[in-house]
Order: sequence, then C-alpha cells, then structure tokens
Amino acid sequence: MGGPIEHGALNSAKRLMAELIEQAFEASRGRPARCHQTVRVTLPIADVDVLHWLGAQEADAIVYWAGRDGELEVAGLGAADVVAEDGPRDFHRPLEKIRERLDPGEPGLRYYGGFSFSPSDEITAAWEPFGSCRFVLPRIEILNRSGQSYLACNLVFREGEPHRREVDNALVTLYDIRFPKTRKVDMLEAPVSREDRPDRSHWCEMVERALGLIRGNAFTKIVLARETDLSFARKIAPLSLLATLAHRGDNGYRFYFQPRRFAAFLGASPERLYKRRSRYIQTEAVAGTRPRGNSPAEDTALWEELLASEKDRSEHHIVAAAIRDVLHRLCRTVHIAPELSDLRLKHCRHLLCSIEGLLASTDADAVILEAMHPTPSVGGYPAARALENVARLEPFKRGWYAGPVGWAGYDAAEFAVAIRSGLVRENTLTLYTGAGIIDGSIPQAEWEELESKLGLFVGIWNE
Repeated sequence: MGGPIEHGALNSAKRLMAELIEQAFEASRGRPARCHQTVRVTLPIADVDVLHWLGAQEADAIVYWAGRDGELEVAGLGAADVVAEDGPRDFHRPLEKIRERLDPGEPGLRYYGGFSFSPSDEITAAWEPFGSCRFVLPRIEILNRSGQSYLACNLVFREGEPHRREVDNALVTLYDIRFPKTRKVDMLEAPVSREDRPDRSHWCEMVERALGLIRGNAFTKIVLARETDLSFARKIAPLSLLATLAHRGDNGYRFYFQPRRFAAFLGASPERLYKRRSRYIQTEAVAGTRPRGNSPAEDTALWEELLASEKDRSEHHIVAAAIRDVLHRLCRTVHIAPELSDLRLKHCRHLLCSIEGLLASTDADAVILEAMHPTPSVGGYPAARALENVARLEPFKRGWYAGPVGWAGYDAAEFAVAIRSGLVRENTLTLYTGAGIIDGSIPQAEWEELESKLGLFVGIWNE
C-alpha cells in the first residue's frame, strides 16, 4: 500500500494496543473456564506497507498471506498458538483442533499454514521444520483490508496456565515490533550454481515412461515435477525474495511460512484450491500454459494458440470434470462458467473455468480438502493411480510443494495450491515446477513449459 508511514502515530498505536491487551486480560477473568479461550484485540492504524514493515522485524516465526483478489494482506509475527503434526498427513485432526480453539464471535481469528502434498511421504530433512502440517495463529498481525491498515494481537488463555504470563509474552512481542522511518532494500545477489532434478535428459526419459503408462491405460493424465536448486554465496534473505516477487506484479496468491530463521516456504501461486464462506464455495479448473508475448499481437497469437490446442483443452477438460464431480458430491447446487476464460499472469497465462456451489454442510473443510486435493492439475487422473506413479517416477519428495496452503477460520477458509513456490534453506533456494502429461505430450516441449514457469523466480536475476 502507498502513502507515508506516520511513525509517531504508529508508535502511539503500540501504547494503545498495550492498554487494550490489559483490558482483555481483565475481561478474561470473568469468563467461564475453557481449555482454550482465544481473544483478539484489533486497532485501526495509519497506512502501512506490510512487506516493508515485515522486513524490519527481528522474529523467528513469520507468516504472510495475500489473497489473489486483493481483499486481504496479512503479516504475522510470533505464535500465540501452533497446530502442527509430523506424522502421516491428516486433514481432520488439525482442522478440528483449530475450530475448537476459535471463537465464533471473533471472525478475524485465523490460523495460517499448510499441508504436505502426500499423506504418506517421509518428511525429509529439508522439510523437517514444516512437518506434514503446520498452522500458526500469529501473536501480532498487521493487516491491510479494503484500504485500511490494522494492528492486531491474539491471546490464548489456556486452562491451568497463568493468564498473566500470556499477556506478558504478548506485550514483549508488541514492544519489540518496529515501524521503520526509512525503507531498507536488501539486494538479491545472483545464484552461483544451478542443479535440476531430474536434468533435461532424465526428464525426457521420465516423461517417455509416463507416456508408455498412459498408452497402456494406467491413467489418463499425470503431473510430473522438477526440483531446481539455486545455490548462493551467502545466506538468503527470504523476505527480500518475497518482496521482489510481490513487486513483479503477478495477480496470484502470495504466501510465506517461516517456522525459524533462514527456513521458509514461499511462493506466488495463480491457482485457488477453494474459498469458503459458510456454505458458499468457489473453486476453479486451471490447466494449459503459454508464455506471454513480447507485443500485444504476439500475446494475442499465443492465447489463440492455447485456445485452439487440442492437447491443452483436453488437459483442462480432465481437471474441470474431476472438480465438477467432487462438487456435485459435496454441494446441493453447483454452477460452472459456460465459457473458458484465461488466468492472465505477467509471465504466462492458463485456461480457466470458474466453478461455485452451495455446500451441504458448513463444517466441511477437512472433507473438502480430502475430496479436492490433489486436483488433476497437480496430481493426475485417475488420482490414485497417477499419484502412485508420481512417487515412483519423481526423484525427490515434494514436501509442501503443490499441497494446500492458506488459512482456516471458524466459519470460513481459503486454500491455494502451492505451485510457483520455493523452499529457502540457509544459502539454497529450491524451486518447484510441474507439467501435465497426457497422450500427445512432447517431452522437450514439457521441459520448456517448466522453464517458462520458472521464469517467475529466475527472472529476478535476468532482468
């Protein structure tokens, strides 16, 4: 968001927030005892550039989320509460815990985080800080919503624990936050090396094996991915990478999850898994890719080529049919957009079909995730057989790549598909890209599609 930061007014807001936290503590004394009593204190403040503010903080645990529709941007520091699991991925247990800990009278309370792609993959050392699931209720948040900035503090009063300690912990985090007068820009140095797993020749072999299985009717579509390691001379400042991605302007979801310093999963995903408000659900089918043209005429030609591509339309039809079938099982009514449109991004565009419905139940997020993830756009179709072969063919574990990431509230949730994403570990940035393989796919052309998708990140150092 634009506009100058009113430094004095923002520091005054910290003092007022401290008073409101103390009032919340006093009010909590008169409430009935619960295992978790979650309280949120919110204060309108002067206009804040959230990423600028976030980059000035010293914190181990950080979350950031920006919705694709521009409705919400939030940055969170510290953790008032964490729901995490290290065993086999399960949607039900963590989401049930989150809902039990939320107050229907506090609609702003949200846990931010995500799940691993596979329910059964072993958690590798690279993904150990994230586990199979990790959701955080931030201690301190700054939100931008509808042109207004807010400062918020979340308190969790636990039965059997001193409430005063929770308040003191919150005040320490509050007083430590900074509202910088000047903008600090960390330059992103170019990587010193790159390694692809698989490399080009092994990728082509992997795709040929998949095509053989498709011709043998093992499955109709499979999505295969590549892992690209970029190594740097020194430790990466992942927040600077996030800010650069935001500056590049793609209209996707932006997410950032940092469980500890120099370990972060971040991305700019174009793809919504679903958004739910009570029983109303919105989702979409996304598939098929073309790069953007260097001129309006070239851009139009590439779009017309995508629309006319039998291979891309067939791939999109598989995705749309699978999502439609899921919603028909979950919803009382379903509406599908009658015409294909495009999801237009800065570096590429995709075929898009919007789908919405009215759910049979409001307490359905785990059921929705279980039914919708993974969509054929990141797994394949039929799902079970495709995923079995993804695990056999790919030479790495996906971790959170292509898994559901987003937020969960008491009666609402929103999840994106964690594509166009990267994992930061000390001085290594691991990037993930995938391509849908169907009958008629050409291995070399699919490799070029991976390179096009990788442009969101590598373009940072090429421009």
